[in-house]
This record gives sequence, structure tokens and C-alpha cells, in this order.
Amino acid sequence: VLLPLPLHHVYAFTIGMLASLTVGVPLVMPSSLTGPEILRALQQGQVTALLGVPRFYEALVTAIAAQVRQRGSVVAALFHGALTLSILVQRRFGLRLGHWLFAPLRQQFAPHVRVVASAGAALSPVLAWQLEGLGWQVGSGYGLTETSPILTFYPPGSAHHDTAGKPLAGVELRIAQPEKDAQYGEVLANGPN
Repeated sequence: VLLPLPLHHVYAFTIGMLASLTVGVPLVMPSSLTGPEILRALQQGQVTALLGVPRFYEALVTAIAAQVRQRGSVVAALFHGALTLSILVQRRFGLRLGHWLFAPLRQQFAPHVRVVASAGAALSPVLAWQLEGLGWQVGSGYGLTETSPILTFYPPGSAHHDTAGKPLAGVELRIAQPEKDAQYGEVLANGPN
């Protein structure tokens, strides 16, 4: 598991470090949070799973698109067309076309990564589908520091990118009635966490 997040954040500390160590999964921590160091860690650490926040994945997709644009407008158009097709085929038929279409690209950036997990902020469905379209399986969770830290989760490969996932076992959730002049009610959570 590559953990490119600071351990003073509860998501990185509990889900990234403690959970990984509990089940005996080796952690790869880049020597700095710069693009070149993260890329080096992805390639040399034989990382198969990546824990990040949406901003990290936005930067990853942006870096990939920038590399493709450098190869010219025809290559960029082919890339975007293939990505759109990959997403459409996966959404409609459940076939992970991007796994094969973008294998050379993933080999260049993150040769062993199969799963990317996101938390820390809402992962936009558009970004999640872009990651899926590129051939990775995406999972996401919702929680807070005060909930130690996870309340809901959708597992990698389930493609439920328009939701925050299902509550974890033992977690009860409800939305309180909105207070006067409020558009939404507060999320109320109860559970062993």
C-alpha cells in the first residue's frame, strides 16, 4: 500500500497505517510528497493499492493528461476518445475495457497498482469514473476524525461512485431535520467507533 498522506491525519493513520499493519500489508511511504518521489515509490515499491484524497487523484489524472497532450493533438484526441469509450462500456456493461486499453499507460505511471481508495473529501463521480476508465478499481469512504474515521464505504470494483457507500457494520446513520434556514440536516452517527 502506498501511503502518500501525512500520518497526523486520522484517515492516513488509522486506515492507511494501522489497518495495513494489522493485516500484515507492507507500507510504502514516499520520502517526500512531491510528484517525482511519489512516482518513484509507485514504481519501485511494487505498490498494488493506493490510498489518497481526491486532490491527489485529480493531480494524477491531470499529470497523465499532460503527458498525453505532449505527444500531440491526434494522440490526445485518441486518448480522450478511448477513455470516454472505456467509461461508457464499463458503466453500461460492467466490462473493464480500460484495464486492457490503458495497460501501457499504467505500466509507465504505476505498474502494479490495481486498487485506488479515496477518502478525506468527497470523490467526484466524474473523477472516480476517469480512474475506473483508466483501468483501476476505485473504492471510497466517508467519515470524520470524530468517527475514527470511517462511517460508510463502497468497495473497489463496485462502481457506486454516485454515493458515499453503505454504513459499516454496527454504524447507524440518519439525517436530522434541517434547522430553520438550513438546506440540509446534520448527519447523525452512532456506532462502536
